[in-house]
Amino acid sequence: MKQQSRLLSEMKSKVKVLTKENDLLQRQTFCAENMLISDGNVLFYTGLPNIITFKALLSYLEPKAKRLTYWEGCDTTRRSHFTKGPSRKLNIENELFAVLVRLKLGLLVEDIASRFKISCAQFSKMFNTWIRFLSIELDHLFPYPSMEQVRALMPESFNRFPNTRIILDCTEIFIQKPSALKAQRQTWSSYKHRNTYKALIGITPLYGGAASDKFIINDCGILDYIEPDDNVMADRGFEIADELSRKGASLDIPPFRNGNFQLSAQQVEVTRRIAEVRIHVERAIQRIKTCHILDGTMP
Repeated sequence: MKQQSRLLSEMKSKVKVLTKENDLLQRQTFCAENMLISDGNVLFYTGLPNIITFKALLSYLEPKAKRLTYWEGCDTTRRSHFTKGPSRKLNIENELFAVLVRLKLGLLVEDIASRFKISCAQFSKMFNTWIRFLSIELDHLFPYPSMEQVRALMPESFNRFPNTRIILDCTEIFIQKPSALKAQRQTWSSYKHRNTYKALIGITPLYGGAASDKFIINDCGILDYIEPDDNVMADRGFEIADELSRKGASLDIPPFRNGNFQLSAQQVEVTRRIAEVRIHVERAIQRIKTCHILDGTMP
């Protein structure tokens, strides 16, 4: 009996030690439960403003996310995005967290896979699946606003431009030089002197850097949303006055010098007024660029 009692006591001690070690390891694990403990952490790791927003996004996506099938390439993708997939290495909350961390912090695949204790291949399949899933599910949450909605929320800085419906701008993302000659030509940016993808903010898929701002606007369908009496504000590269005129709309862009040595005083004032309100679209671009996955050169 004494020997059994001693063995039992030793086992209890070992269990106590192992329990402490397990608790310590759990606290050290890089996961949503441990990392998203404050609004500041949520903003840093995911770009979302607070815990409530992360939980709301998770709640919105979870029903369909449970039925996701991992993407395995264009030639091998299974029959549906929403059929029951293989058993998960991470739960849905941590899959979403891992994807947002990759987007916000721009961590290398090897790094983030190690943090979540999965293979690089597993993370890549999961990441590609979620990017396509998020694109589908979030797209309709941001409909093009009506003119009434725009006017209701128009900042005071737009008092001189009361009919402005939209401010347009493009941004470019560096990419690796494509191997195909046609793709090289399509993505070469004469402005950046690099191969880039180009996007019209919030509206379009990415275009090659060789595409002009005017071509993107005519090609992407944004003009379908323009209505009579709308005013569009843009930079000098958006020479779309004729296209807007056919819609009964107008264009505000900074004046050109047209061969003159400098702008007139009136033109300088117009340029200043437009710049004061165009800052909003530039801030939107800056927010996009806080996703550090865009810092490097895209493959």
